[in-house]
Amino acid sequence: NETSASTTPPDARYTLQAVVSHVGNSAARGHYVSDILSSNGRWKRYDDAIVRQIDRDLVSRSEWPRQGYLFVYSHSSCVANQP
Repeated sequence: NETSASTTPPDARYTLQAVVSHVGNSAARGHYVSDILSSNGRWKRYDDAIVRQIDRDLVSRSEWPRQGYLFVYSHSSCVANQP
């Protein structure tokens, strides 16, 4: 069937690259931290001047008052070396 072949989506493989989270009780208070996947495949948390390595399960954990705000993904075709 020509119609179904033309509507089949391309291979959609995405990798989470970064999460920006808001820490605070309201949008008017608190600050932002970023969890970023480094080129060596390890996650790092950037919290003002403090940078530390973290486990991946901490990235996906959403605990009050920390909530994921912005999620950055890359498509597998855009990344030369997947971690």
